[in-house]
Amino acid sequence: MPKLNSILKTRPVFTTYDKAVHWCGNHYILCNNIVDIDQSIWDNFDKEIYNEEEGRFTEIYQWYITDCSEMDVEWLSKKFDVMFTYSEKLDCYILAVDHCGTAWDYVACEVLGDDVKERVIKDSLTYKDLTGYER
Repeated sequence: MPKLNSILKTRPVFTTYDKAVHWCGNHYILCNNIVDIDQSIWDNFDKEIYNEEEGRFTEIYQWYITDCSEMDVEWLSKKFDVMFTYSEKLDCYILAVDHCGTAWDYVACEVLGDDVKERVIKDSLTYKDLTGYER
């Protein structure tokens, strides 16, 4: 399997955002007004949302209430380029979506975990853009 090992070491692997967030079988309910209901979400992100190089915060376009457990969130955040926060008022995790206007099946999401990269490649779950270019 030398080809797979060289791919894992030499280039990033992408799947779709849809496949990434549904990897653990979780459910999501759109709740864009969470920012008006619970200010604690701003303090509980699992990743840094301020980009010092650009001098600005990551813009969040959509917010989804999830049934993710703490373990699901930790795993998904380590394995994929996805972002969660926690709502103290609702006592649940919130998926923070930083892209807008494109169906999740057409948004590339970087795979960060080598074990998942291998599965994505083997099971042909890699992201392909509209021209068929595979990343």
